[in-house]
Amino acid sequence: MSLIPRIYRHTDPGAPALSGIVGSLTALLDAVLVDGYGTGPSAKPPAGWTREFMATNKRAYRNNPVTGTGAFVRVDDDATSPGNARHAWVRTFLAMTDIDTGTDPAPTSAQLANGVIFAKSDALSSAARPWAIFANERFVKILVSGRNGS
Repeated sequence: MSLIPRIYRHTDPGAPALSGIVGSLTALLDAVLVDGYGTGPSAKPPAGWTREFMATNKRAYRNNPVTGTGAFVRVDDDATSPGNARHAWVRTFLAMTDIDTGTDPAPTSAQLANGVIFAKSDALSSAARPWAIFANERFVKILVSGRNGS
């Protein structure tokens, strides 16, 4: 894999939609980080992460342990934690043994009980929101416009 970041956009052919419904963030990150999306010459390869653990609308992604840190990013997009489907909860771990168990969390539960809130949309709807992601096998940066068409 290359350490040169790729740019993934909501306007790419075959790009997944991000919306205010349960599971839309994990579907987007599955496509960008692990699986890739699109077909033919417009296909986007994945960023080079692995999906280490998964449950319904929950994922634990890991960056490359050789060129990166090998740390895990846990995404809870099931809306059962406090809140609703307009956002997801994110926490990092240095190591994990299953989708809900890890060591050296950031932030800790004492700091933020459910992790960092990640806003996906301003409405509980399936309306697609504009997004762009910059990623390689070491890092991911996600930009989202929570308003439709903004």
